[in-house]
Order: sequence, then structure tokens, then C-alpha cells
Amino acid sequence: MLSGCVQPTLTPTQSPTDTEQPLPDKTEQTAASKTEQSSPEETVVSVPVVLEPSPLYKTSIFEDGGGWAIPFDHSAVYNTTDFGVHWAEVSPSDLKSSNEFGPMYSEFLDGEHGWICQTTGEASSNLFTTSDKGSTWTQASFDYFPCGQLSFANEAEGGMLSDLGVAAGSQYVSVSITNDGGQTWQQTFTHEPASLDDRGLPSSGIKSDFVLLNNNIALVGGSVPISGSLYLYRTQTKGDSWSQAGCSGLPDADEFELTVVDLDRVGVPDVIVSVRSYPFDGEPINTNFCLTTDAGATWKYLSSLPDIEFSDFGSLTTGLAYGNGKFYLTQDGAKSWQEIDPGLDSTETAVWLNVVNDDLVYLTTTLDPVTLEQNLLYKSENAGIDWEIVPASIDE
Repeated sequence: MLSGCVQPTLTPTQSPTDTEQPLPDKTEQTAASKTEQSSPEETVVSVPVVLEPSPLYKTSIFEDGGGWAIPFDHSAVYNTTDFGVHWAEVSPSDLKSSNEFGPMYSEFLDGEHGWICQTTGEASSNLFTTSDKGSTWTQASFDYFPCGQLSFANEAEGGMLSDLGVAAGSQYVSVSITNDGGQTWQQTFTHEPASLDDRGLPSSGIKSDFVLLNNNIALVGGSVPISGSLYLYRTQTKGDSWSQAGCSGLPDADEFELTVVDLDRVGVPDVIVSVRSYPFDGEPINTNFCLTTDAGATWKYLSSLPDIEFSDFGSLTTGLAYGNGKFYLTQDGAKSWQEIDPGLDSTETAVWLNVVNDDLVYLTTTLDPVTLEQNLLYKSENAGIDWEIVPASIDE
């Protein structure tokens, strides 16, 4: 008697562990019945299960397996406790669609603590806070600032950079600080359009990134169409006054237009900033990496890569970057990089990196770059050298 086993061939959207057996037709059932009576072994044909894409987009997963994910439109909040294998929707009951209200911002400190801010009017907002993985949320409403970029240094100390409007190449903002986890806020800085005193943080330019290191020190990064000006500002007075920072050794800093695209808080006082340089002579765009180990007081240049779209660091040693369809890995603190290949299918586009530590990395890809609603989640346990797909099922 013959027996055999067919090993399935996996695609990027298939799981190496989930298989199903197709139902045979009546002729096959009869043959199978005879085989059962006369053969001690059965012929089993394994057919791989195609994993369903999900709306999970930005992930924040931590070393203990807890974590969060949000879709592209911030319309829901998901929590995981098993390294992204299973997800539960834990959205606040009063969270509205971004189409109904203004923009939403989120911040996740660990697998249990999270904040979601939703603008409800020109100068009003709702802030939802959880400390139990989203099982319950506390809501606080404010009528003196819209929502903005959130950054929390710990469970109590947090900051918010609110957008007060853009006009003629300027962006007016306010800075608010909390000491009680977001229940109350103190506005420590605001641009006054009628005043020339900007206290060191120019109203000109776009402010795209905000990081709080503690309730005294914060960083703001962005861009302004002026060559040789690094749009990176620091406060050590809760936002009351600001000073411009510079990156020592940044190549061609006087000739290029420089844009801060990411402030990655690796720890306190360690931050890695990604700076894109736009030359005026048509040469390729570069992304430069600078490091501070003294909470932004001084910065030093590390290295450059060609036109990086996004990057993330899990420590001062390990980071990944993506741009122009290529992945790069550093294991020496961004001093040098090596190109790696995650083996993605040609139908997938990388959209998000979540580097947890020196080993654990998550990657989100999408099958629909327009809506970013058909996404897949990958995991690497050796800093991006080898990858496996994560089922990432959303449980009812």
C-alpha cells in the first residue's frame, strides 16, 4: 500500500502552523473507507490556510508580550497580551470616528497604560486614559486646547503639543504638561499671533514631532524651507523657553534643507533623531542619524542612508530602517548598516516598524497602500534577519 504526505508551500499570507483538510467527493470517500479497512496508515493531504489581512497598522508591542495597535484612521484601539497573536478591540465607548470629529492622537507607555486624545472643537478635546489594557477608560474633557501630539515619560508625567493653526509658512502651537496622568493639564507655552515674542520656538516652520523626556525637558522637531537650519528645539523649563539644537558633524548641513522626520526616545536621556536632507542640485535625498545622550543638550552625527521613509530603534545598539523597497539593520548604534531581505511578497508594501529590543522586531505590511486597511503582521526574533508571519487574529 502506498502512503504519502504533501508538504504545503507557504506564501507571505499563509501560516506555517494552520492547515485544513479538504472534504473528498463521494468516490474519494468510498476509496478512503476501503483504505481504512485494509491499511494501518492514512494518506493525509495538508492544505495551508490563507491568513486574512487586518486593519492593524501602527503597533506598539513590549517585551512582556503586551501591546497595542491602531488602524490608519484611528477609528479603533486593539490590545494584545501574547506578542500579537491575538488582539481584542478595547476602544473607548465614546470614541467617535475621525470623520465626525477632529484628528486623534495616541500614546502607549506599556501594555497596560494608554492615552487617546480626540479633538471635538476649535479649542476643545476629549482625553481617554486606561491603566488596565483598555478594559476601562477614564474620560476627561477640556475646553482650552485642541488635541495634539502626546508624549508620556511615565504613568504621571506627560506632555502635549497642540496645533493652533497654519498660515503663510507658520504653525502656531501650544504646549501643555500633566503631572497626574492626564486628568489635569497646565498650559506652559502658546504662540500669540499678535506677539513677536516666541520665547525661542519660532512660529515659522512645521512642527511634526514632539518628545517629552521629563516634565522639564522636551524636544520639538520639524522643517522650515531654509538651507542649513536644523529645525530641532529644546526646552528645559517645561516649555516656557526654547533653544535651537545642532548636530555636530552633520554632512553638508549648510547647503541642504533639513527636515526632522522622527525623534526616537530610546531611553532617558537618550534620543536618536532622523534628519532628511534635501539638496538643491538634484542629488539623492539622504536620511542622517544623530544621537544625544544628555537629553538633547548636545547631538553628534552617526551615519547616513539613502532616502529612508521610516525607522525605529529598540536600544542604543539595534535599529532598522526602510526606504525605496530596501531594509537596513544596524547593531552598532547606527554607526554602520547592512541591507537585509525580509522576503516579502511583491504584492506587499512595508508601512510600519516596531523594534522592541535588540532581538524582537515587528513589521506591518499592506496589500492596499491607498486605504492601509488590508495589512499583515510579521515578527523577527533575531533583529530582522529571519521573519515569520503572525496570525494577528482579532477576537470578538
